[in-house]
Amino acid sequence: MMLKKLGCIIVLLSVCSMYAQQITVKEAFLEKWSNSKTYLMALAESMPEDKFSFKPTEGSMDFKS
Repeated sequence: MMLKKLGCIIVLLSVCSMYAQQITVKEAFLEKWSNSKTYLMALAESMPEDKFSFKPTEGSMDFKS
């Protein structure tokens, strides 16, 4: 009987900790969006403005368009 109670407590604590650590889809998206924005801004600020139209290949995007 004691082992059954202990097992129930362990399962309950495990489930509670799983829910406490979950982040929502919105939170995950906003975190990725913020990281992307920070990276892109640092990249754009480090690139000389006269090189914004540079394309390494014809199909590549540039910074101006």
